[in-house]
Amino acid sequence: MLSPHLDDALFSASEVIRSTTTEVWTVFAGEPQPALTTAWDRTCGFPDSHALMIERLDEDKRAFADTQADIRHLPYLDGAYTTPERRAADLEDLRRELSAWIEQHSGDQPIVVLPAGAGVPVADPLGDRMAHVTHRIASTPGILAPLVQPLRGLKHRLYQHRRRSAQGQGLAVNEDHRAVRDTALALLRRDPRVTVVLMEDLPYLWWHPADDAVKEAAAKNGLNATKRRLIVDRRWKNEHISEYTSQLHTMDVDQNRLAKTETLPENEYYWILNRETNPPLTVPESLQD
Repeated sequence: MLSPHLDDALFSASEVIRSTTTEVWTVFAGEPQPALTTAWDRTCGFPDSHALMIERLDEDKRAFADTQADIRHLPYLDGAYTTPERRAADLEDLRRELSAWIEQHSGDQPIVVLPAGAGVPVADPLGDRMAHVTHRIASTPGILAPLVQPLRGLKHRLYQHRRRSAQGQGLAVNEDHRAVRDTALALLRRDPRVTVVLMEDLPYLWWHPADDAVKEAAAKNGLNATKRRLIVDRRWKNEHISEYTSQLHTMDVDQNRLAKTETLPENEYYWILNRETNPPLTVPESLQD
């Protein structure tokens, strides 16, 4: 299971973690050097990135302490701390790590669980065109090569502007979640050894469920998506996510739903991605119903 941040796995897929033995990789668990002070650090009540990441790593260890999960914290940088250049390098390294894991487990019918991309959509047609232009320049060495990094930086800034605008309608799709999903899907979409499952992102689903994002991602990668529901043990979930004290209130300031058992979703939704219309399901029995 690829969890973008130190909380996403238990927020979104507590039933899979509760009922199976899972490897959980937190992708963006790295710390910038030197430490930075961002609006997110201050919102969470910490003076800088170092203080916040120390606390969040400790929260994650406590949250998983009595589960069967094997947790791994990868050194890549959260969107609040990264740069376009660092993000590209981090995602390439993630691709290599995931590829190595697949090779290691190729005979075990491996399953990879990814974020679905719930949240208010961020329309970015200009960014899409810039990405296409940047890719063409990067793949054509010559006098235009010095333009690649400035264009990537501009694309990133434009996306952040559009995301801030979308936040007025609720929590926008988190670019870190999309980056993890899209990087993994680009690697796994044609690999017959692997079953890919998307998990619906909490709390983003409260503002915009993941159905549209899943449909788009599946179509883009030539896959079919089969939706499955798991009934949530909300008491168990609350006991475990309550360890994420730096995040619970900041992620849903107005209603504070993450902090109360009775306001947690009764169900978790997953989508099994396959290359066939009616494939055999090599997934946990709980997701086959």
